Amino acid sequence: MTQLNDAAARSFIKIGSQNRSNPDPPAWLRILEYTHPPLLDRVRTALEYHPWTEGKPNQYFHPVPR
Repeated sequence: MTQLNDAAARSFIKIGSQNRSNPDPPAWLRILEYTHPPLLDRVRTALEYHPWTEGKPNQYFHPVPR
């Protein structure tokens, strides 16, 4: 969201190295137990998400009107 994709990916990897969660769990486990994306999904999104290069809006952040 901040356009610092590499920094975000590195942050997710650092956090993942400090916990014991499975970085890429099987699909059935994701469905049953996960409420948030697993580590590798977060890293992939951080590296691949860049709508601003095509002039598109950020679909994950919507500022609250004042």
